[in-house]
Amino acid sequence: MQKNYINKYGYNNKKNNYLSYLIYFIYLFYIGLTGLLLGDYRPVVISLPLLAWGIYCMDDPKRQKLSLLLLILAALGKEDMAIFVGTIGIYLFFSKKKRIWLWLAAYGYILFILGLFVIIPYFRGAESDTLSRVSGFESLFQMLGYKLTYLIRLFFPVLFLPLLSWKKLWVLIPSIAMNLATNYAGQLSALNQYDIATGLVIFWSFISSIKLIKKKKQGLYYWVILLIITNMLLLSGHSFRRYLFEPFNRLDDYLYIQDLKQKIPSDAVVAATEHPGGQFGQRKELQIFDKTVKEYSKEPDYIIIDKIQDWTDTTQQMYAEKINNGYILRDETIGLIILQRVYFSF
Repeated sequence: MQKNYINKYGYNNKKNNYLSYLIYFIYLFYIGLTGLLLGDYRPVVISLPLLAWGIYCMDDPKRQKLSLLLLILAALGKEDMAIFVGTIGIYLFFSKKKRIWLWLAAYGYILFILGLFVIIPYFRGAESDTLSRVSGFESLFQMLGYKLTYLIRLFFPVLFLPLLSWKKLWVLIPSIAMNLATNYAGQLSALNQYDIATGLVIFWSFISSIKLIKKKKQGLYYWVILLIITNMLLLSGHSFRRYLFEPFNRLDDYLYIQDLKQKIPSDAVVAATEHPGGQFGQRKELQIFDKTVKEYSKEPDYIIIDKIQDWTDTTQQMYAEKINNGYILRDETIGLIILQRVYFSF
């Protein structure tokens, strides 16, 4: 999609073809996507390709109906995806002056309200996380340093160039505002499902900014060199990224878990916290390491704890209990803790 979008804007000759591949690889390793590597199954991920192709098609006069259909389907993935689609509808209404996009905006916002106050409470028997994590207007001014770092993480891999196409970025206001209104660290980490749509629009604006720089001859090749150097440093183990991204880039943890899965005996009982748990879904005996969800009669042989997104007060308490009752710290990385019952080894 990124490559085709670049080509649509005139970079379809051999001389500029490198731009499409450059943006593609930056997006491939973008923080908002690499965090999903450790995530368990989340239906909202299905909305990503629908939203991506919906945005791609909406600039093509011959594909307006297809774009509308894709955006309607994308809104069904999650309540915050619905409000995102609704905001895109408002943007398209003002930019294209067609009433059909106003209907899309109404659809998105109505679906968001229904999801938040009717559908989720009905099936969960409790209010949605979106509501429970917002403590009021004053929460916007709490954890300011963390929230500023969150915004920097989103834009740093593309060197803040999307700000040149700021008219597209106002589509992000509802989604980013919901994240900033919470004090939940996981939602401010630029990981998981919370920034699937946000990252996509940032790159949509990024592509438009590249076009603008090319048109005004503002040193495109210098920007390209800076983008390559920046993202190579982010992907490498260079120490400077620790101040901003470590341990939020989960690629190393993902690769570590793939190796760990091969070392754990097939008959061992594994317990894992929410986010790495999905990586062990093929095992016969898999427990979730969260007693607020379920308590098990059988003790696990290995426990995998995510320190970045699952290190809650409850998890820390359970960790302390296990360390004092027959478990040892088998290994620890920047983002993971591996506990092992004393009679098991690998």
